[in-house]
Amino acid sequence: MVCPSLAASSIRRIAINLTTAEFSDERVAEALTAFKNEQGGPDELTIEATDVPDTLTMRQITAIYRAVVSG
Repeated sequence: MVCPSLAASSIRRIAINLTTAEFSDERVAEALTAFKNEQGGPDELTIEATDVPDTLTMRQITAIYRAVVSG
């Protein structure tokens, strides 16, 4: 999912804008957290949603992203 050129980049801080559908997709969240956790992954990965999903979806998805911070 993550573009190979982005993964190979020397840029250490990355911000990504996602649509609500992309942000709400567990596969996207898991792929981005895997990218962040990879050896050589970015030091900072900021995820920005263009719109906020419903509260339940927000809780479920942010738990996946928070696992990167906690893990």
